[in-house]
Amino acid sequence: MWSAIILTLWLLLLSRTSQQAGENVHAFQALRLNFSAATSSIDEDDYTGKDDDETVPDSVLYLYMSSLTSKDYANETNAVLGADKQSWAAIKTELKAKKDDNGTNRYPLAPDGPAKSAAKLTLEKIHNESTALKNNIQSIKSEIKAATKEARETLSTAAYGGKKLKEVPKEQFAGRSTTCSGNTAATKHGVSIGHDMICICSGGTDSSNICGNNVGTTTYDGAQSTPATIQGLFEALRNAYAKWSASTKTTAARITATLRAFEETLRQRTAVGGAHSMKLRNGNAADCNGAGSSATCVDYTTVLGGNKLDEINLVKQMQTATEQLQRASSRRAALESARAEMKQKKTAAWTAEGLLKLTIPVPPNPTTQPPHAAQATKEEDCNKDQSSDKCKDLCK
Repeated sequence: MWSAIILTLWLLLLSRTSQQAGENVHAFQALRLNFSAATSSIDEDDYTGKDDDETVPDSVLYLYMSSLTSKDYANETNAVLGADKQSWAAIKTELKAKKDDNGTNRYPLAPDGPAKSAAKLTLEKIHNESTALKNNIQSIKSEIKAATKEARETLSTAAYGGKKLKEVPKEQFAGRSTTCSGNTAATKHGVSIGHDMICICSGGTDSSNICGNNVGTTTYDGAQSTPATIQGLFEALRNAYAKWSASTKTTAARITATLRAFEETLRQRTAVGGAHSMKLRNGNAADCNGAGSSATCVDYTTVLGGNKLDEINLVKQMQTATEQLQRASSRRAALESARAEMKQKKTAAWTAEGLLKLTIPVPPNPTTQPPHAAQATKEEDCNKDQSSDKCKDLCK
């Protein structure tokens, strides 16, 4: 977390010291850093890990199968696995193909008997618990993937004004005062980062290098209101941004840091001890109509009911994306816990496998006695009487 914050703040410092020309360079860099965070990649593996663990481990499955009775194994289906005739045959083929280093079957079908019956109960329980864990892992990974997908779409909305966009739509632009100072829903400032970058970097006669060396145009003055022309200004700004952009991933910490830099720039006071301007600007122009350098600005006061920055759409979207990525991160702990438990199930299955190798003697049936044992019992009963006349006939 701290490394991402330090990196972002370092980039902000670097941008301020390396771009000397341009009255609005500080404002452009505050927007640029947020645009970079909004358009950088989100690596799903950072949240899910790279483990391919969405199935029950082979050892758990095959050890359970080796504990089945000969009759159950010979069945055409298996209810525990939910396997029909075709899939059950395929699983048994896979089982037979598993060999050890000596070419011997790795999971031989154990002979029927008491030991196998005991092992089956344990291995079936382990298999069922592993199946539940597999389903839990799949569910958590689905939650993470959904959260990262939502974050990508939210960040696209922050950068361009809509999900999966790669350009700023021309519908976001009208006359300069309406676009950069007004409150019309489709064109108001904050509708996207790209939109506001144009307001900061294109104005009247003073705007050729207003956002840095060779960054800025004089196209978007008070007379220009053609949406397609204004939209076309963004490409040059994006190219300038690309030259300074660090190829880093987007994280919740990075977004938080870039928003903080934006807020610090936006809350600069109009004078020592004065009020917060809530404008991206280099002077105190009353209208961001592009008439001069100070009027090449963005006035957020018309969309703010107070000082809550999340009333600005781009800020709200960036904050929402932060929450979505934090949600993805929080589920990683549950995912790793389930993975650790799955490893324990594998160990438990191999421990239970030892029961399959045991030979438990079958106890004799107490109700069945061999003939000589029955005769011996008669003689013993006779001798107890200690009288030949009483037991003579019985003992013969």
